[in-house]
Amino acid sequence: MDKQELIIDEQIQKLNDTKKLLAHHKNQLQEQTRLHDQVFGVVFTRKIDERSVLKVDCKTIVTPLDQHNLNFRGLAIALEKEGTVMAPLCGCMYPLKSYESIEKFHYSSLYTSISKTDLTSLPLGVYVDSIPEGMYMCIAFKRSKTGYYDHFCKLKEAYDLLGYPTENNVYEVSLPNNYASSNDEDFITELQIQIN
Repeated sequence: MDKQELIIDEQIQKLNDTKKLLAHHKNQLQEQTRLHDQVFGVVFTRKIDERSVLKVDCKTIVTPLDQHNLNFRGLAIALEKEGTVMAPLCGCMYPLKSYESIEKFHYSSLYTSISKTDLTSLPLGVYVDSIPEGMYMCIAFKRSKTGYYDHFCKLKEAYDLLGYPTENNVYEVSLPNNYASSNDEDFITELQIQIN
């Protein structure tokens, strides 16, 4: 009898995990739709819920000029070993400051959102974290090497004009505009700075 109860509990847990994963993917699709519908190049504010993420700190220099899919492979492998998959929305984080050019941006970490936080077999340097809930000042744009810097400067200028704290982070969220593409310009990017 105890063995049957254990099997049933395991099956219930698997179903609950699947339900969480489906809800997470539904939220990701809603976020993707919202980002596609956003007016590009305009600074706006929005409330963003807390996000559970799987994160890795950058030990080498990774910039917006680098090809994203290569840098996120380690996170994808870690999630596959946990029996789940990587979300289409990938993110990077870097310090908010003035930059001379796009080559000077150095990501401090890379992340992907997750629905399951009880991950047990993560490789060294990969960890579960969260990005706080709050109001964020944002700008969305079709990713391009030439436009990234201009959009960042526009967001930073708006942030600075309102007198927000100078010590902060920029969260960059990107999603493919076309899943068959490896071209940087087939990505939509949103830069986010928490304002409260």
